[in-house]
Amino acid sequence: MSFRVNYDNGQLAPSLELIMLVSKPEYTSDKKGVIKKVIAIQEIRFDTSLEGVNVLIGELQAMVANLNGFDQLAASINHVIKGKQEFDENNKKHQP
Repeated sequence: MSFRVNYDNGQLAPSLELIMLVSKPEYTSDKKGVIKKVIAIQEIRFDTSLEGVNVLIGELQAMVANLNGFDQLAASINHVIKGKQEFDENNKKHQP
Protein backbone atom coordinates (compact mmCIF):
# COMPACT_ATOMS: atom_id res chain seq x y z
CA MET A 1 0.00 0.00 0.00
CA SER A 2 1.07 3.52 -0.64
CA PHE A 3 -0.29 6.96 -1.33
CA ARG A 4 -0.99 8.75 -4.55
CA VAL A 5 -1.80 12.37 -5.20
CA ASN A 6 -5.36 13.25 -6.15
CA TYR A 7 -4.64 16.06 -8.60
CA ASP A 8 -8.23 17.30 -8.47
CA ASN A 9 -7.90 18.41 -4.85
CA GLY A 10 -4.15 18.13 -4.12
CA GLN A 11 -4.74 15.58 -1.34
CA LEU A 12 -3.03 12.27 -0.72
CA ALA A 13 -5.20 9.18 -1.18
CA PRO A 14 -4.41 5.58 -0.24
CA SER A 15 -3.49 3.33 -3.11
CA LEU A 16 -3.09 -0.42 -3.37
CA GLU A 17 -1.31 -2.53 -5.97
CA LEU A 18 -3.56 -5.48 -6.61
CA ILE A 19 -1.91 -8.58 -8.09
CA MET A 20 -4.06 -11.35 -9.53
CA LEU A 21 -2.64 -14.63 -10.77
CA VAL A 22 -4.70 -16.41 -13.39
CA SER A 23 -4.15 -19.62 -15.28
CA LYS A 24 -4.56 -19.90 -19.01
CA PRO A 25 -4.15 -22.85 -21.35
CA GLU A 26 -1.33 -22.90 -23.86
CA TYR A 27 -1.11 -25.44 -26.64
CA THR A 28 2.10 -26.76 -28.14
CA SER A 29 2.81 -29.48 -30.67
CA ASP A 30 5.78 -31.78 -30.79
CA LYS A 31 7.68 -33.03 -33.84
CA LYS A 32 5.12 -35.82 -34.33
CA GLY A 33 2.26 -33.32 -34.46
CA VAL A 34 0.80 -34.30 -31.09
CA ILE A 35 -0.85 -31.30 -29.48
CA LYS A 36 -0.29 -30.91 -25.75
CA LYS A 37 -2.10 -28.59 -23.40
CA VAL A 38 -0.12 -26.95 -20.62
CA ILE A 39 -1.28 -24.45 -18.05
CA ALA A 40 0.54 -21.12 -17.92
CA ILE A 41 0.27 -18.57 -15.14
CA GLN A 42 -0.39 -14.97 -16.08
CA GLU A 43 0.01 -12.05 -13.71
CA ILE A 44 -2.31 -9.05 -13.78
CA ARG A 45 -1.23 -6.01 -11.76
CA PHE A 46 -2.94 -2.68 -11.28
CA ASP A 47 -3.05 0.16 -8.80
CA THR A 48 -6.41 0.99 -7.32
CA SER A 49 -8.06 2.98 -4.57
CA LEU A 50 -10.26 1.86 -1.70
CA GLU A 51 -13.26 2.65 -3.90
CA GLY A 52 -11.79 0.49 -6.68
CA VAL A 53 -11.32 -2.44 -4.29
CA ASN A 54 -14.91 -2.09 -3.07
CA VAL A 55 -16.20 -2.05 -6.67
CA LEU A 56 -14.15 -5.18 -7.44
CA ILE A 57 -15.56 -6.92 -4.36
CA GLY A 58 -19.09 -6.00 -5.48
CA GLU A 59 -18.45 -7.39 -8.97
CA LEU A 60 -17.04 -10.62 -7.51
CA GLN A 61 -20.08 -10.98 -5.26
CA ALA A 62 -22.37 -10.53 -8.28
CA MET A 63 -20.41 -13.24 -10.13
CA VAL A 64 -20.78 -15.57 -7.13
CA ALA A 65 -24.55 -15.02 -7.15
CA ASN A 66 -24.69 -15.83 -10.88
CA LEU A 67 -22.46 -18.85 -10.41
CA ASN A 68 -24.72 -20.14 -7.62
CA GLY A 69 -27.63 -19.99 -10.06
CA PHE A 70 -25.63 -21.99 -12.62
CA ASP A 71 -24.67 -24.47 -9.91
CA GLN A 72 -28.34 -25.08 -9.11
CA LEU A 73 -29.13 -25.42 -12.82
CA ALA A 74 -26.28 -27.92 -13.26
CA ALA A 75 -27.55 -29.96 -10.29
CA SER A 76 -31.03 -30.11 -11.85
CA ILE A 77 -29.68 -31.14 -15.25
CA ASN A 78 -27.38 -33.73 -13.67
CA HIS A 79 -30.38 -35.21 -11.88
CA VAL A 80 -32.20 -35.57 -15.22
CA ILE A 81 -29.11 -37.14 -16.84
CA LYS A 82 -28.74 -39.62 -14.00
CA GLY A 83 -32.43 -40.54 -14.23
CA LYS A 84 -32.10 -41.12 -17.99
CA GLN A 85 -29.02 -43.32 -17.48
CA GLU A 86 -30.82 -45.39 -14.83
CA PHE A 87 -33.85 -45.69 -17.11
CA ASP A 88 -31.65 -46.92 -19.98
CA GLU A 89 -29.88 -49.43 -17.72
CA ASN A 90 -33.21 -50.83 -16.48
CA ASN A 91 -34.49 -51.16 -20.04
CA LYS A 92 -31.36 -53.09 -21.07
CA LYS A 93 -31.86 -55.55 -18.20
CA HIS A 94 -35.47 -56.26 -19.18
CA GLN A 95 -34.94 -56.68 -22.93
CA PRO A 96 -34.73 -60.23 -24.31
